[in-house]
Amino acid sequence: MPLPSKVLRFPDLKRVGINNWPTLKRRVEQDNFPPGRYIGKNSRVWTEEEVEAWWLSRPSAEPPPENVKNPVAPVASEGRTGREPKSPLATPGHSEPPDSPQALLKRRG
Repeated sequence: MPLPSKVLRFPDLKRVGINNWPTLKRRVEQDNFPPGRYIGKNSRVWTEEEVEAWWLSRPSAEPPPENVKNPVAPVASEGRTGREPKSPLATPGHSEPPDSPQALLKRRG
């Protein structure tokens, strides 16, 4: 048996969506991902060919349904949405609005 052209270690599996050991275990048990080969007590490798073959065997996603292609912009509820700053930001060289907290502090002190 010839040696593989390239072997992959666990961090290399991120390219195919395997980011942690529980995900690897699930992919091996449920999705027919290759279990790899041990090259030491705690060292496992996969050949690039076997990972690529698994990747190509996965189903391709269908185009999104029509209702997802052009999502409707969310309607803002009345009041604050949590995205607006609580007070206007002061820009150097510009004065604050007269009722801003920064302007009130400047007047008092």
